Amino acid sequence: MYYGRGEYNHALSDFNEALMRSHDSEIGDYNCGLAYFSCQSYDQAIASLNKAITIFNGLLVDSNVIIPALAAAYYYCGLAHFNKGNFKQAIKNLQEADYFYPNDQEIMKALKDAQREAIA
Repeated sequence: MYYGRGEYNHALSDFNEALMRSHDSEIGDYNCGLAYFSCQSYDQAIASLNKAITIFNGLLVDSNVIIPALAAAYYYCGLAHFNKGNFKQAIKNLQEADYFYPNDQEIMKALKDAQREAIA
């Protein structure tokens, strides 16, 4: 509710409270990661998104429904690394996003931008 209105700090409070009740919640970690990203708290975004990625990867054995969320988690993790100037890690995450969600224009643009910055 708060996230959709751009009230990211309130959203983080709700997401973190939900995580306290349900550990190993890929959706909770993913949502926290997006909210941290929106607040430009990139280290915290990366930590939350990496936790979500780990859980999502574990769920791939059971379901292909997870793939779009996994691609999005890699994408935002890559953008967070990009914004911190960690271009090589951004490239790795964005390549993973592209693997799970190929030919997405936003992913491809971000990947090209990271590759260009990495050689600059």
